[in-house]
Parts: sequence; C-alpha cells; structure tokens
Amino acid sequence: MRKSGRDVLDGKNVRKMQIGDIPVGGTLKRTAEGIEVHIWEDRTSPEALAALEEGTRAKAIRSITFSAPILRNQHFIPIGVLGSGYLYFFKLFGYGWAFQSHLDIVREQIMNPGSPILSVRHRARVSRGPHDIQVGIAEFPSELALFAMLGDDMVFYPGATTAKGFYDRLPASYRTMPPKLHSFLGNPDVDSLNLGLIMGARALIYPNQVPGGIGELSMLYAETPAHELRLLRRITDVQRRQHEANPTAFQRVTISLPDS
Repeated sequence: MRKSGRDVLDGKNVRKMQIGDIPVGGTLKRTAEGIEVHIWEDRTSPEALAALEEGTRAKAIRSITFSAPILRNQHFIPIGVLGSGYLYFFKLFGYGWAFQSHLDIVREQIMNPGSPILSVRHRARVSRGPHDIQVGIAEFPSELALFAMLGDDMVFYPGATTAKGFYDRLPASYRTMPPKLHSFLGNPDVDSLNLGLIMGARALIYPNQVPGGIGELSMLYAETPAHELRLLRRITDVQRRQHEANPTAFQRVTISLPDS
C-alpha cells in the first residue's frame, strides 16, 4: 500500500470513489485514529448527497470502494503502450514492417523497460483516451509520426522515411504543441494485404522487400481521400483485372524508398 513514502490513500491517487453504491467526489486521508473520508459537495450530485445522508442516518452504509494506480510499476505503463502499439502495427503490416532498421531503438526500449533508451519525448499524456488501442498518424508542424494511444498514454514511432534524430525533434511539451491525429483502424478481413501507409507524399510505412530492390516503388492502391492518408495494399487478381479493364478503378502511387 506504500511505495517510496507515497501512500495509495493519498488524495492524488484516489479515483472513482463510492460509499456503498453511491458515487461521490471526495478523498481519503490516513490518520492516527483511522481513515478520514472527505466528501466534495461541489463534485457530488444532489441526488448522491441525499442518498448518502439517508444511508448514514439508517446506518446502511457498509463499504467504501475506490480505484487507485499501482504506484510501484506506474513508470512502465508508457512502455506497455509502446509495446501494444508495436504489436498492433505488426498485426496490420506484418514482419516486413516490424523488423525494419529504423525501429531498432523502439524494439530495444520494449525489451529493456527499465532503461531510459528513448527520449521522454516519445510519449505524451492525454485526457481520457480510448480503452482499446488506437493507432494512426500524428501530424506535427514539421514532422510526421506513427502513434499509438491507450488510456491516458500516447506514444510515437518514427516513419520509414524519417531522418535520424526523430525523437529529439519532437516537441518538448505536447500541451503547447499538440499533434493533429489521423486515426487508422485496420479491417481484420484484409490485414494480411496491407503493405504501406502514406500521408501526402511521405511514406510512414513501406514494404520491406520489393521486386527490383531499393529504389522507387510503384503500386496500385484504393483511394482513401480523408486527410491524404492512403493505405497501400497488395491488390488481388480480381482487382488487377478490374484495373486493366478500367484504369481509373485504382490509383497508382510512386514513392522513393530509403537506402536501408
């Protein structure tokens, strides 16, 4: 219940408190006599206050419940989100993405959660984020990044064509310079066909192996006009015949691949 002098009953840690089955805003404090309960009337509904008064009068209240973070390993949470997002991108784009060299530093951090390998700029705190993993592209004024968000934590990954020093170029404060987020949710039925993800003329994800080796990659893709975010997929034989019969069925994109 205690770690490094911090008490789980500290008011900063207590969340979602209920007295009996009545949700209240308040805090707890440990004293020599026991535990004091403080109810914030301005953060508790009139109905809850009335029910609390009635329950106290009838001596019907038997319990207090609340949630609190696990303080011991709290600093590992962003690394857990980093790993969850990495695995979700792996699910969508496979080994061809997951083992590319520009992600070496990300994999090293995931494998060594107790070591500060990445700059603290690799993560940001958000307010009431999604309960399920959400991934996509984060657009900064002069940088594009892949992102993953889960709960109150958001983490960033370099894109395939991102220059070295990516994390050092991210903002020192995301509160003053929040990124514009373009969420990308894959379709489980076609995940195995995903090859790349481009934003405008920038490739954030590109195939690791292409015919002819490193250079320029030309590929057909289904147009996804929102935010200029386009998902490159390996087209099926049926789609290829559709394109041969109607060249406007799909768009062709050419991107330059990095040397490594």
